[in-house]
Amino acid sequence: QRNTRIPDNSSSLHECSGDLQKALLTGVTGFVGSLLMRELLLHRHSLMIPGGVVVIVRSKRGKSAQERIDRLLSHSMFDFLTNLQKASLVRVVEGDVTLLDCGMHDADAKSIRALNISHVFHCAAAVSFTQTMEDAAVSNITSSLQMRSLTRKLSNKNA
Repeated sequence: QRNTRIPDNSSSLHECSGDLQKALLTGVTGFVGSLLMRELLLHRHSLMIPGGVVVIVRSKRGKSAQERIDRLLSHSMFDFLTNLQKASLVRVVEGDVTLLDCGMHDADAKSIRALNISHVFHCAAAVSFTQTMEDAAVSNITSSLQMRSLTRKLSNKNA
């Protein structure tokens, strides 16, 4: 496995700036979502999302959303980022995309809507073939509708 460190000519403080374009992602703790997050962060400058990513993640099995993302970011596939870059480029919001307003606290939802989010990637999905059709619909259809609703409320209308 190749360990690549990408030089970063911008200051870390600049990367924290709220006006830089960011991507919004769901499903980042899954296979597809985690690989997508890696690629978005790795190529953030050429993709014109220098502000990094905002991820909506639910708590699960006694682990908070932040703990789940911290564990994910500790994997070697994110070694191209420094710890400071991980902290400044990945904003974690606890939520559940199957719920109204993606299950976020009002302050988090308002904050996300105000950010300069230019790309939205909805990768959250239930992939179990043993769940009921109703549960699968809630997980996969309702979550897509909730994300569509959130996207429409973003300040960047081109997202």
